[in-house]
Amino acid sequence: MNISLIALNISGAEAAQAAADRLKELFSAYGECDFQLCGAMQQVSAALNHAFSKSELIVVGAEPSVFAKTKLAVLRAMRIKTELNAAVVERFKEAAPELDSQRIAMHAAVPVGAAVFLSKTGFCSGFATRSGHQIFLMLPLDTAAAEAMMPDGVIPYLKENGIEEIEIEEPKPPVELPQLETLRAMGKKVYFAAAPVMDRFRELYGSGNEDVFVFDSYAAQRNGESPKSYLADLSRYAIPAGETNAFGAAISNVFTGVSQSGEQRYNVYIALSDGSSSRVIRFLSQPEETPEELIEAAYGMLLDMIEEKCRDEQDGLAEDGEEDEPIIVEPETKGQKTARKNNAVAAIVFTVLAVLIALAVILFFHGVGNAKTNRVEAGQLLQSNAEQRAEQETENDEDIASWFGRAITEENTEGESVSAEETETTVG
Repeated sequence: MNISLIALNISGAEAAQAAADRLKELFSAYGECDFQLCGAMQQVSAALNHAFSKSELIVVGAEPSVFAKTKLAVLRAMRIKTELNAAVVERFKEAAPELDSQRIAMHAAVPVGAAVFLSKTGFCSGFATRSGHQIFLMLPLDTAAAEAMMPDGVIPYLKENGIEEIEIEEPKPPVELPQLETLRAMGKKVYFAAAPVMDRFRELYGSGNEDVFVFDSYAAQRNGESPKSYLADLSRYAIPAGETNAFGAAISNVFTGVSQSGEQRYNVYIALSDGSSSRVIRFLSQPEETPEELIEAAYGMLLDMIEEKCRDEQDGLAEDGEEDEPIIVEPETKGQKTARKNNAVAAIVFTVLAVLIALAVILFFHGVGNAKTNRVEAGQLLQSNAEQRAEQETENDEDIASWFGRAITEENTEGESVSAEETETTVG
C-alpha cells in the first residue's frame, strides 16, 4: 500500500518533529510511507494534491497550536461537508465548560460520517474518512495523544477497511555452502547474468552472501545464436571490466523437446566463465521431472561447476608454486676444453667415411636387383591402390552417417536420443 504522510510544523518545535517521526514509524508498518515535512500551509496544499494522485492512505499531522485551523482549511479546500461531532462537544463540556461555542465548533467539526478518534479533553481529536479507494486521516503532532488514538481508534478503523499491518519477515541466516567458503578463501566473486530462472537462486543463496554472489551484472537478448554460444557470452560478459579474480555464470531458460520414445523432456544450459574461456553444458531432465525441479537441480550443478573450477585453479597455483632443484654447472678446465674439441673432430671424420662406404655398397647392389624390383613394384602398387580406396570409402561412410542425424541428436542420461527441435520457455 502507498501511504503519504504530511506533517505541518510551522513553529519548528522539536516536540512536533518527534511526533512526526513517530507517526512515520507507526504508519510504515502498513506499507511504503512517503513522508513530507512542511513549514507552511501552502506546502501542505501542494503535498496533498500529489498525495491524492498516487496514495491509498493519506495522513495529515498538524501541531496542536494550529490543528483546528489546519483541519478546517484542508476540509474546505477538499470541499468536504462537515458536521459537529456530538462526542467531541460532550468531551469539551466536561473538560473545559468555560470555552465559547465558536471554539468548540472549530474543534468538533469533522467530515460528515467520519470516524472520530477522541482525545482526553476533546482538543485536537483525530478523524478518518473514506472516499472510493482512498482514506484521509488527520491526527495531532503530539506523540502521547497520537499514540493513545492508535490502539482503540486508528488501528481498528484501518482493519475494518481492509488495511492490515505488514508482517515483516526476519532476515534469513546466510546459507552455508562449501563453495562459499572456498570462494571467500580465494577472494573471488561470482557474477550472475540476469535471468528469470536466477530469482529462486537469489532467494536461496543470495541473502548474507553479497560479498561473494553478485546478481544481474549483465543482461542481453538472444539474437539467433545457438543457446551454447549465447550462454558462453552471457557468462563471460557478466564479469565486470577490470575484474581479474572472478567467475561469470549464467543459466538459460528451459527448453522443451521430445525424445525418440515420444516423451516430453526438458533441458537447460549452464555456463561458467573465468573471463578467458567459458564452459557450457546441456543439463537434461530426468523422467517425469518438472521444469521447476530441473532448475533446482541445475542450481546444484552450477555450484558443483564452481567448486570444480576453484579446485582446478588451486591445483594450478600449487603446481606453479613448486620450484625445481637448481642445476649446478661447474666450469671446464683448459685440458677438458682441448679434449672435447679433439673428440668432436674425430667424430666428424668417422661419420664421413661411413657415409662413403654405404654409398659404394648401394651402387653395387642396385644394378643386380633392378629387374626383380620392377616386377615386385607393379604388384605392390596395385595392392596399395585397392587398400587406399577401401580406406577412403570407409571414411566417406562415416561422414555420410554424421550428416544423416548423428550430429543433430544428443544422448541423455538414459541413453535415449533427444530431438534437436526444441522450444524455449521462461520459468521463474
